[in-house]
Amino acid sequence: MSYILRNVNSKFERKAILPPVSVTRYSSTVFLKSDVDFFFQTRIDVNADFPEICYYNIESAFLTPQFCVFTEDNIPVLDTSIRLSVQGKTKKLSETLETYNSSRNSASSNKNHCVPGQVILAASFGGLKVWGHWLVQNLVRVLYAKSIFKNLKIAIPRSFKGTSYYQSLLYYGVVESDIVFLSRDRNYVFENLLMLDYLYRGHSIHPVAVDILKGYSVKDSNKVLHDYPKRVLVKRLGSRKIKNFSQVEMLLQKFGFLTISFDNIPFSKQVDLWKNAEVIISPTGSDLTNIVFSNDSLKVGMLTPSYFKDIFFIDLASAFSVKTYEIVCNTSFDKIASIHDDFEVDLESVQDMIAQMNL
Repeated sequence: MSYILRNVNSKFERKAILPPVSVTRYSSTVFLKSDVDFFFQTRIDVNADFPEICYYNIESAFLTPQFCVFTEDNIPVLDTSIRLSVQGKTKKLSETLETYNSSRNSASSNKNHCVPGQVILAASFGGLKVWGHWLVQNLVRVLYAKSIFKNLKIAIPRSFKGTSYYQSLLYYGVVESDIVFLSRDRNYVFENLLMLDYLYRGHSIHPVAVDILKGYSVKDSNKVLHDYPKRVLVKRLGSRKIKNFSQVEMLLQKFGFLTISFDNIPFSKQVDLWKNAEVIISPTGSDLTNIVFSNDSLKVGMLTPSYFKDIFFIDLASAFSVKTYEIVCNTSFDKIASIHDDFEVDLESVQDMIAQMNL
């Protein structure tokens, strides 16, 4: 949720728009352990209690170049939806406030640029440029807010223009004239700034967010797709790469898999590829967020280092009824510097996964 730390003299409106809801999701996932030679199938129960979803309307809101929001009388408005994250690093409340106040002080010498009308800030420190955070958290709440406030403008960093972040807004029906591009070297004063709670809790996506994303998938369900591979191996270019990727690639090529990196593929083509595919095998990471675009028969293979405990993608697959198979690749904590380190995949387990998928 978003909140302020004490009473505010500025005009600040808070209103609930969705009631609390509890969700239990069941996911039948086939798990593989690379240190054993058998499969075991387990059903994971994902329980999520979502609080009420509120919007916050702030008149004369001030935004620093670091995307810190203040009221007219300099009270910080903290977005706590991703554990008080600032620039991707989880901080204590006191440290976060220090960052906000430092941001405010450093911005005092800059010229203020006024933004008229009602605007929602479509990016946050917690997931400014992480695809998973953007698609399931930031983008969805923007679309939901836009469905309620028809004249709402959407503010994004200017650096987003031309990227999948920007393309996804256009794909979901946002017109360019409703987008406000923000430069990171300026201060902004918004006539009316809207902040909306994330449709997300813990590691789970809100059922309303699922309905929003599914609704857009349905509208294109009759689209004829040509020249898209049916079997895809995803090559991760950033962190958490597969050390023996070439060996995994050679093995899967025998089963008709084509290697693809999504980093430089336009957003609309990414959507078409996921809708058209029969099987996608990928290192566990943000590329798997595109599960939200998958067809009903898609099978997804997840290659996960044992130190990566996030169940976000398991929950996402459950929410969108996608069958998943996961190879848990053993990695000793003594040998890694962070959860983003590269890892090796057991080839025999990959062969077993293919057999389980009946390919």
